[in-house]
Amino acid sequence: MDKAERVQQLCSEHSQELKGLALDVCSHGRWDMNLPVAVIDARKTPHRFHISAVGTIGNILRVSTTADNPLMQQLFELYEQQGSDAALEHMLNDEQNGDEFAQLFTTSTCTKCRAARRWLGSERCSRRPRRSARARSRCRR
Repeated sequence: MDKAERVQQLCSEHSQELKGLALDVCSHGRWDMNLPVAVIDARKTPHRFHISAVGTIGNILRVSTTADNPLMQQLFELYEQQGSDAALEHMLNDEQNGDEFAQLFTTSTCTKCRAARRWLGSERCSRRPRRSARARSRCRR
């Protein structure tokens, strides 16, 4: 069974819990750290279904600590308004906070890369934010 089929099977098995979660998510007007999310732990049988707020998901999973930074919150808001590429470009090229955001974003993505490198045995981190020439010229490193 491939991964997509496995996910579909897990969703079918937990459809009632997911419907309840969907109703809870719909009641939130916008994304915030209290937004409920689901985790299905399918490593053992029986599978365990957890509902947690985004802000407390770290009690269930290992997560990035940068998600609650105000600059990341701004990025999440821009995602909804402009789409992912435009939002990221906007944040990286922001006159006031572009350098700080680039550092934060690099730290966040590189944390994920370190975990992937341990799992895959890879040597290099290939994820770096794309920055315009103007933004790179402001960089103090």
